[in-house]
Amino acid sequence: MTLDTIHSRIDPETLYTLKSKFGHDLHRYALKGSQILTFSNFYLKVLKFHGLSDKRFESSIDTNMACFEFWYMDPITKEMFKITNTENMQRALLVSREILKLFIYSEDDVRKPMLKKKTFRGRWNVSDPTDFRKISCLFKDDHLPETYIRVKIAKNDDEKKQFGLYVREEQIHNMDDPANPIHVMIVDKITPNSIVEETGIISVGDEIIEVNDVPMRDLSVHQMVYLMNSCSDNLDIVIKSAKLIKILKPNQMIIDGFQRDFQKENQRFDGMDESIVYNA
Repeated sequence: MTLDTIHSRIDPETLYTLKSKFGHDLHRYALKGSQILTFSNFYLKVLKFHGLSDKRFESSIDTNMACFEFWYMDPITKEMFKITNTENMQRALLVSREILKLFIYSEDDVRKPMLKKKTFRGRWNVSDPTDFRKISCLFKDDHLPETYIRVKIAKNDDEKKQFGLYVREEQIHNMDDPANPIHVMIVDKITPNSIVEETGIISVGDEIIEVNDVPMRDLSVHQMVYLMNSCSDNLDIVIKSAKLIKILKPNQMIIDGFQRDFQKENQRFDGMDESIVYNA
């Protein structure tokens, strides 16, 4: 299954409720869809409620020239995402259900979330991304189970190769609640000559456990896609290696919240104590 995104639109007749916070100044209000069809309209309307203005933005209508930054918390992932254009503004309003909780920061505010490089993002391209470079750092984390590998991917504007990862959603047996199986994300296909294939580490059949510390189990493919796009500048992915599972001894089980370790706590798989580093 390729990773596709959902493009939605704001209803001009609908009232959207917002709660915005700038420092200690907190306001709750509703805006009609027809008033916020574009990011520039949305940006200026919200600033007006806080008695703020941005002459630099008004003269250029360029998001890179904005003096303030808008962030919101996704109700599903509980992650903070930056609103920079009309498309992700619409996404924020639609996924926030009853109320959009908006956090406003000045550009030099040290309290704002971790910043990414300010770039204009057009139509999302998830199934065939080109704005990734090769795996820059791949290592085995001592705090992870022995079959888990953490992969860090940093953005490089000059990289032209495809990322080349396709996933599918599967169900696995839930020992605690057999009537409700667990939904997991499995690597279904790796594109030839892609970044993922070049590493030789990520394989078909591997399970994607986390993306930027957000567990993937019981999330949908679209939710995972949205998270990966929002964090595309700096991805931190934890996979459960199908290859390492086959290497482990038959009676060895991994601590994973759904499994148990029937061996001694201090017993480790030989040869996996040291970090694995791959420099592209």
